Amino acid sequence: MREQDYLDEDAKAYENLPPAVKAVVDSWDDNKNLYEECARIKYQLEEIGWTCDYDLSGEVYDVREKKRKR
Repeated sequence: MREQDYLDEDAKAYENLPPAVKAVVDSWDDNKNLYEECARIKYQLEEIGWTCDYDLSGEVYDVREKKRKR
């Protein structure tokens, strides 16, 4: 898979997120500590039933709805 294909998939995934989730993701501030921003984004997503992963370089990825415990 080419790099552009990955970028296209990411854009499509973003477009399909609910407005409340997009608002959290869009609140990203790259002028702050990126790792702390990732933690804040994850915390705010979890408050509305979503979550994400992030890496040490300060990149949020795999934004998804949390699985409900049975």
